[in-house]
Amino acid sequence: MNLFFKNVWSALALLAGLLASSVVSATPITMDFDGLTPFTSVHKYYDGGCARIFGIKTNCHGADYGVVWKNAIIVHSADAHSPSGFAGLLLGGKATMNVAAGFDGGLSFFYYNTPNLFFSGGVSVYSGLNGHGALLSSGDFGRANDWDFFDLTFSGVAQSVIFHGSPWFFTGFDDVTLGLDAPANPVPEPAALGVFGLGVLLMGLFAGLRRRYG
Repeated sequence: MNLFFKNVWSALALLAGLLASSVVSATPITMDFDGLTPFTSVHKYYDGGCARIFGIKTNCHGADYGVVWKNAIIVHSADAHSPSGFAGLLLGGKATMNVAAGFDGGLSFFYYNTPNLFFSGGVSVYSGLNGHGALLSSGDFGRANDWDFFDLTFSGVAQSVIFHGSPWFFTGFDDVTLGLDAPANPVPEPAALGVFGLGVLLMGLFAGLRRRYG
């Protein structure tokens, strides 16, 4: 019996180590741009800092998601008449979203992209900051006079996303979400593999004890 309990405790200790080393994906975060003053740059608002207008800090102490925006301008602020604020592209028709800590899984948001002859619109996801590193995924917005939904998935860890489209607010976006729900048939998590491994160990243990004491 002492040998039996010794082996059981060894198996349980192994399981605890596997569970402790398991990686848990971060909960998806969403940036809705609500409460920000129109025509301000989002800037470091979602990095626990402030938005900016003409270089002056405003709308400080936003949610600290570790996300810094460049050239994303607030088009509309949520109020009693409109429940959602949203951001758009002004000069240059390009905005950059940097996430220094990185994120994985995917990206989703709502967008509008007013048809015109010169700009199409789209999004590109990169492994490095400021649109550098490997291109992990990309997609075109298409034409959308009204709000439409966009999502994509990718492998690896992303640190930046480039939004491009029509300047002067003819392209806009809202509810930008980093990370997507797990797929329908996900690959087993390390924790799940640990439980499976424990089962195999216990099966072998009981088989050995049966041969030894049977």
